[in-house]
Amino acid sequence: MANIFHGKRVLVTGATGFIGGHVARRLLVLGAQVRVFARDTAKAAPLVNAGAELVVGDLRNAAALVRSAQDRQLIIFHFAGVLGHQLKSWAYYREVNVEGTRRVAEAALARISHRGVHPPAFDRRNEGVVAASPEIGVHLCNVYMQNAPRKL
Repeated sequence: MANIFHGKRVLVTGATGFIGGHVARRLLVLGAQVRVFARDTAKAAPLVNAGAELVVGDLRNAAALVRSAQDRQLIIFHFAGVLGHQLKSWAYYREVNVEGTRRVAEAALARISHRGVHPPAFDRRNEGVVAASPEIGVHLCNVYMQNAPRKL
């Protein structure tokens, strides 16, 4: 099987977490140029030591997300979020998990909008987010979605 990630530039949000960390490490092993988006530099240090580039930021900061996703050829893996056992307010969960996913989608779409592809509208029904563009095939969803992802 061909290694489709060798030499590819990828961004991993949530790379200091369980799933995102495993994905980031595997991508490094496969020869990808990995950029991690993380709040905690100490937690990201093992990935940086393994060859990843670090962009310090938070899903609540749209400017940091846009900065992390500037490369038009970047493949984005979005795993960042707040888990239930962290005992935060519902508003905080929504801000990070729902609005943060929306900001990731906007950052992904912002890097291609200058090519004449218009960013799609966001569907906020059911407190979820879906972004899709028939021109580029971007699809994002989060765990709060009650419906399957669909093209808008």
